[in-house]
Amino acid sequence: MTLPYERSLSVIRTREFLLKLCSLRSPKISRELREEARSLLKHFPSRLDFEVLDEMLKKNTGCSNDSCTTCSNCRKNEEFPFSMNFLGEEL
Repeated sequence: MTLPYERSLSVIRTREFLLKLCSLRSPKISRELREEARSLLKHFPSRLDFEVLDEMLKKNTGCSNDSCTTCSNCRKNEEFPFSMNFLGEEL
């Protein structure tokens, strides 16, 4: 089972991959592929988008505990993929 933080981390890592793909100037990577990656990034969620969504989630559930999964508010929102409690100094 995929946990919400794993979904969020996957989106963030995919964004990083697309950014890297755009910046590579290797003959193995076509210009069309770089342009496609750049096009996808135009509307791709940023880290700031996740932080805003996390604040909205906290406001709507009334829970301020970043690592909470036990209160009724957090459990009913466990499928919400934007919990930021995993983001720290690693990223």
